[in-house]
Amino acid sequence: SKCQWVVAQAAGTVDFDAISSNVVIFRVDSSVEHNLGKEGYIIKIEEFSKSKFTITISGVTDRAILFGVGRLLREMRNDYHVSYASALQTQCYLTLDHQLIVSKPDYEMRQHQVAYRPKTNSYDAFTPKMMRQEVLDLALFGTNAIEMIPPGVDDALQSPNFTIPWLDMLTFVSGFCDKLDINVSMWYPAFFKTYDAPEMLKKAKEHWGLIFSHLRRLDVLFVPGGDPGGRPAKEFFKVVEMQAKYMRENFF
Repeated sequence: SKCQWVVAQAAGTVDFDAISSNVVIFRVDSSVEHNLGKEGYIIKIEEFSKSKFTITISGVTDRAILFGVGRLLREMRNDYHVSYASALQTQCYLTLDHQLIVSKPDYEMRQHQVAYRPKTNSYDAFTPKMMRQEVLDLALFGTNAIEMIPPGVDDALQSPNFTIPWLDMLTFVSGFCDKLDINVSMWYPAFFKTYDAPEMLKKAKEHWGLIFSHLRRLDVLFVPGGDPGGRPAKEFFKVVEMQAKYMRENFF
């Protein structure tokens, strides 16, 4: 894109005299929490010398900075310089219509399901590299949670399109989400026929252990009342309590 930036951490000072290009500064600043919360951000554009600018992205958390970076990228524009005397050149620029951008999310949960499983006929063909890009793109557009689905519920255990085993993809995606500080959610229905019989409860715990042991992070355990399931409410809540207790005692 021909666009070059210097990235500086806000913890130190920036020697602007030694810099020949624009500068992006990431600043984790707890003082802005009162107005912006944990995920809001401020983007401030200032000129520090002729045709040289600093772009400071401030937020309370690293996650807020990530969302600010996504907004900055969306504000940038690509254009082309056409000359018969030279090859086509791509130009990247940022307009100065808004020298101060202050933003915070309207909704606390902005979750997207990325279901690596046979039924989707799409995600199941993703490689880890493609899945990484999918999650990163969603995060840059403000998604703060990725929901996944475990094997062994009501899907085939294998897809002819799988690039890596299902459990390995759960490990990869949850690990990358943790690196970005994006929440991980697991859609996990109470699908066993009964949880009262000792043998059936043993199988359920074995399945819970298999799935949870492959996750690098888990923030939300989402247990739907049906699809599959469909058990009475009293029994349903009892199962959810058992599953959550097992998860907290052994994994998260």
